[in-house]
Order: sequence, then structure tokens, then C-alpha cells
Amino acid sequence: MITISRGDGWQRVLRLEAGQVCSLPLQGIQSGPCGEALLQVKAHGLPPRWRVAIQGLDWPGVASRHSVPGPDDWHSVTALDADHLQLVSAGPLPAYRAGAAIRYRQPLAFDGVQLSVQFSRRGGLPLATPVDICPDHAAASVRLTVAPAHTRQWPLGELQCRLLLHWPDGRQRSHTLCKIYVEN
Repeated sequence: MITISRGDGWQRVLRLEAGQVCSLPLQGIQSGPCGEALLQVKAHGLPPRWRVAIQGLDWPGVASRHSVPGPDDWHSVTALDADHLQLVSAGPLPAYRAGAAIRYRQPLAFDGVQLSVQFSRRGGLPLATPVDICPDHAAASVRLTVAPAHTRQWPLGELQCRLLLHWPDGRQRSHTLCKIYVEN
């Protein structure tokens, strides 16, 4: 849960994923100058910042090679170039093993998709809160911003924030993004 004071601005950057979990082979792993892991993944095609699960290595936080990644298996990576990803690691790197892979979901193609955001009390009607929605197609992300003047109107207590996606063909999806606790 996020706590904000009335009159504070609110901002969130979302990276929208879609589809089945994909896999790419890990060709190598080495330690960078500041302890970060440099993953060699040929032609990964990922946006500048994304999340991946690593499978097939003996390392804390690495999922089994044969299981679907769970919520705690995902790690943020930065694309250094077309063949390398940087992962901030917390400890010594494992030895590379053949068969290791990264798992990820493709970025959501949100061209033509209308995005909206709702804030509401649990089970209540949506609040009339204007949200600035700025898609960044190159980064496969969306920045959501609520100005301080609008959070001054929020009721005290817990709010739920939902993202609504509307496709031109009529399909719709809704995702709970976070819970916000509003205080004075």
C-alpha cells in the first residue's frame, strides 16, 4: 500500500505485458564493475527497462527450469544493447550453465487501446479524478500522473487504483494497480 498526504502529487510508471511467457536462451553471465550481473541474451528485443525471470541456475531467486515463474521470481533488467541485459544482483553470481534461460512476457502493443484510470473506495463509486496518461511506445510503458490539486479532493483512508483498457473491437480489461492510503 502506498501512503500519500492530501495535496501530494501521485505518479506511477507502468510497463504493460501481454501474452504467454516466452523464453530465450542465456548464452553467458558475468559480473560487472559494481556487482551487477551482465546477461548475454542474443537479440533479446526487450525495451530499455523490463522484467525477466531467470531459470536453470543455482542462485537465490531463480526459478526452477520446469516451472512457471512465480511472483518472487521476476527481476528488473536494463537493456544495454541488442545482446546484453544488466541485472542488479545481491551477491556472488552463479556459474553459467548450458540450458539456462530468461523468461519474459512481450510488451503489450497498446496502439489503438484506450487507457483510463479509476480511483475509488472499496466497493464505492469511482472518484472524478483527472489522470494525465502519457504512453511511451519506445519504452513500452505508460506514465500516470495526478496533480496535487486533485489529490486534495480525495477522501481520507484507503483508495483502490484500477487501470482500464478498452480495445477498438470492444474487448476490455481491468487491473488493480495499487492501494493508496490517503492521510492529512
